[in-house]
Amino acid sequence: MSVCSQLKKLKTSRAAGIDELPARLLKDSAGVVAKPLTTLIYVSLFTGLVPSEWKSARVIPLFKGEDRGHG
Repeated sequence: MSVCSQLKKLKTSRAAGIDELPARLLKDSAGVVAKPLTTLIYVSLFTGLVPSEWKSARVIPLFKGEDRGHG
């Protein structure tokens, strides 16, 4: 699958990721950003180096019902 096709499949109702880029922006600009993004991914795979920003995540717990993990 191409990077461009994956960008075009993004769900725009989802919250922005750790980069704070809205999915709508990525989806609408897929034709422009796909090639540089593909190059960046290939270079990372070829060199075995992963940018530190790609190793970050924002984790937010979602609790069911009244259970808040207390007690």
